[in-house]
Amino acid sequence: MNEEELTRDEPVEPQDLPEPAAGPAAAAEPAAPERESGGGSTEPAAQRFSELEARLVDRDRQLHRLAADFDNFRRRAAAEKEELVGFAAGRVLESFLGIVDNLERALAHAQAGEPASIVQGVELIYKQIGEFLARHGVAPMESVGQPFDPNLHEAIASITTDEHPDHTVLAIAQKGYFLNGRVLRHAMVQVADNPSAPPQATTDGTSASKEESHG
Repeated sequence: MNEEELTRDEPVEPQDLPEPAAGPAAAAEPAAPERESGGGSTEPAAQRFSELEARLVDRDRQLHRLAADFDNFRRRAAAEKEELVGFAAGRVLESFLGIVDNLERALAHAQAGEPASIVQGVELIYKQIGEFLARHGVAPMESVGQPFDPNLHEAIASITTDEHPDHTVLAIAQKGYFLNGRVLRHAMVQVADNPSAPPQATTDGTSASKEESHG
């Protein structure tokens, strides 16, 4: 037996054994720490959820405060508006008291049997009323001689005539008024009905008879 054969028969120490090949089971073992790290990520997710929940609660509290502030503002604005309207009405009524005073004086003269003083008193009261209305933006309409305008006038009667153009306002039964340029009250008027006037044109360009135009 030579030296080479003796060497092959010698027992092999454990440290001389080759490393086992990495199989599927061995490759799966390092995945355990990853699962642990993945499981540990639930703590940050829970923390983020708590933060979002706290923010939602805070936002809800802010919305409730804004709603309460708006409701208080609305109530204050309504109270201030009501107070302002009452104050303005008081100023208007105060300026009207002078007219009431003159009316009382006119009645006193009427009871004393002084016709001339009564007429003067009524004229003065009428003038004061006109001035009072003008100060508050009220102006009478000048309707007589003007064409009938349904936006301003309300026709209550027609007068047959050949002396005036058709649909001209001839008389006023009740005067109309403007308030700051807008119609406060329509005027009740009597309008001319001129049979000799040519037929009025309709919106489609055709002519209409007098009966149709006044009907």
